[in-house]
Amino acid sequence: MSCPVPPDMAYLDMSPGQALAQINALSYLKFDKFVVGAAKLKSETEILLLKRRPDEKHYPNVYEMPGGKVETSDPTIRSAIAREVHEETGLQLTDVLRPLQSITYTTKSESGSCCLIQLSYVAKVQGAAFEVNPDEHSTGGLGRPHYAV
Repeated sequence: MSCPVPPDMAYLDMSPGQALAQINALSYLKFDKFVVGAAKLKSETEILLLKRRPDEKHYPNVYEMPGGKVETSDPTIRSAIAREVHEETGLQLTDVLRPLQSITYTTKSESGSCCLIQLSYVAKVQGAAFEVNPDEHSTGGLGRPHYAV
């Protein structure tokens, strides 16, 4: 679902708590958590996509950009993006170029539902070779998303 909060580079240097508070102040939706994503572009039409493992609880076998949950120990959103990109691909983030449209979704578990917002950005990384973390994804490669980046 499209998000009522516009994409913004200002969130990058905020702590997770500051960013979530500002996002909730701007939105008619109230978010419990947020996740980050990084689109590593090879060209304007190809991005690095990773396939979620088939045993994942949420969205098994779905292709996604590198990214994941923002941890309370992440000092900033930028550092959360760098950590997630490195954990999932071994790549080092060198720059964040521009924001992509944020999306929202809800996950459900035994303890209830959780409303999340995903902040995604176009990012530059050092090098081109990557290694998929088998704890999180089954495969990865360059792909052409069905929507414009």
